[in-house]
Amino acid sequence: MKGRRTGLDIVGYELTSRSGGLAPGALAGESGFSTYGRAVADESRALVDQVRRSSESIADNIAEGHAGRTKGVYLRHIAIALGSAAECDSQLVRLRDRQAWPPELTADVLDELTTIRRMLLALERAVKRRLK
Repeated sequence: MKGRRTGLDIVGYELTSRSGGLAPGALAGESGFSTYGRAVADESRALVDQVRRSSESIADNIAEGHAGRTKGVYLRHIAIALGSAAECDSQLVRLRDRQAWPPELTADVLDELTTIRRMLLALERAVKRRLK
């Protein structure tokens, strides 16, 4: 849907608008600027960046696989995209557990990932049927 922003589209935006504006300790659930708070905040920011990269990898792998010359190449890239979706899911759960990511955004993005996984599995089945 044109104009609709999904949770995956706004991962980078959320880092700068929600997390980036907070004191480092706020991401760690602490007040102040303790060394521990900075370390946890830096780690959380790195994890948010990894969420962005793994979510972008999903679309990139589908595009790359579709441009491949064989259905086998396409299937391999679909499998890689499914792995990227699982990686993104795992990272979001860790952010949620660390309370370094807004819970409502985590739920939205996890719902988006579930939908994306279903779409990828349907695509994989369709490509396999064409191989027969």
